Amino acid sequence: GYYGYDISDFDTLIKALPRNHNPLATFTPDKVVVKFDSTLVYSAYNWLETKGNNIIYIYGGSDTWSATAVPPSDSTNSLWFFIPGGNHGSARISNLPDGDMLKLETTLENWLGFDVNMERLAK
Repeated sequence: GYYGYDISDFDTLIKALPRNHNPLATFTPDKVVVKFDSTLVYSAYNWLETKGNNIIYIYGGSDTWSATAVPPSDSTNSLWFFIPGGNHGSARISNLPDGDMLKLETTLENWLGFDVNMERLAK
């Protein structure tokens, strides 16, 4: 899946696609052959797993996108949270369980060196 957007305000501006076609589903023009090169994907994955420090990952426990989550690694100091029953739309700081919220707050304060206003951050 991919995000859907309300584009009705742009109906009169869209010239290249039929009105009943979702332009968000069009990634390349017709007859363009795209060859996928996984080099960058594997390079980024390796960096995140071995050197990606100070990153906060928040996933929904029931989200299909979590199947491609960067797995927790002892090689970095990043944080991983999987919100029980959460989905892509609800995997947010504001929905973290209390214990995870406290862990996030403590870690952020250690990383940043100042107090963090979690109420404001969770909006």
